[in-house]
Amino acid sequence: MAKRKLKPKDLLWTALVVFIFFAAAELLSRLVVQIIVSRHYPQTQSGFRHGDQTLEYDPELGWTVDGMEKLGPELPDGEAVPSDLQHKAEGTFRIFIIGDSVAYGVGVPGSRTFGALVAQGLEQRDPDRSYEVLNAAVPGYNLTQMAARLERDVLPNSPDLVIVCAGPFDAEQGQFEGLTERSHSGETVRRLQSVLFHSRLYYLLSLAVVKARHEITDSEFRTKASPLETIDAMLADADVPHVFVAPVEVKQDRSTFMMHIHQWYSSSGLAWVDIYPALQSALDQQGFEAVFIDYEHFNEQGHRIVAEQILQYLDGPGSAMLGGGKP
Repeated sequence: MAKRKLKPKDLLWTALVVFIFFAAAELLSRLVVQIIVSRHYPQTQSGFRHGDQTLEYDPELGWTVDGMEKLGPELPDGEAVPSDLQHKAEGTFRIFIIGDSVAYGVGVPGSRTFGALVAQGLEQRDPDRSYEVLNAAVPGYNLTQMAARLERDVLPNSPDLVIVCAGPFDAEQGQFEGLTERSHSGETVRRLQSVLFHSRLYYLLSLAVVKARHEITDSEFRTKASPLETIDAMLADADVPHVFVAPVEVKQDRSTFMMHIHQWYSSSGLAWVDIYPALQSALDQQGFEAVFIDYEHFNEQGHRIVAEQILQYLDGPGSAMLGGGKP
């Protein structure tokens, strides 16, 4: 039986049916995202505000901030300058901050976050060296998103040191158990992603792909018990010096910290900065309002205390990190 030859009219009808199908799927996806997904992740909606920061939709990470920001004490309060990530000046020591709203510094001017104060302290101690601190933290991120941001936006941009401010339990069972090491998207894929950037159908499909990629059981780092250990393995595999900073959770009596994060870090074997004793001392002597904005976010004094502890660590156990080697 002879095959029926497709006519231009048939191709046109086929294209129209496909277009109608995807248009209907896009409308349904927007409804699903609006009603279901955004109920749990309102940050996925472009223009969502978290503290004083406006978040933007990101097809791979869910949401992000608008560009990487350079921190520094010399910057005017409340301002952060975009950095040219592709070009690192010769002799510059580049530090990235990874984390969520605590590391981002919600409620605190960029020049007074612990990242900016670390840059100031390093420059004062070593004025012959140029230090650049870049804030890759994003409000609302969990460990999976931090790991994906690290892989996509930090590791390709010549980090000399990465400071990760995250707790070991900031991951949802099942969907956010870690991150597989994956190849970076090619130029063609990135261009296609930019075209599809505003498609909620693409967003839902990418969530499924991201979920599949984030199954730690499929990772070469599958023996790691915690997503934080996966992040540690990713940085070690890239030969990038790094240190962890444990966040805090204040008890409702506002007098002490919940210590389960501290206990986990103490037994983890990771390189980490213990900020708890200094913060607890300030809490005991000066009270909650002198250190915190709320139960987890530091005010300016809190950021200063954290910066001091990080600088003490880099002067002592972590001194090798500033020389480009491993501690």
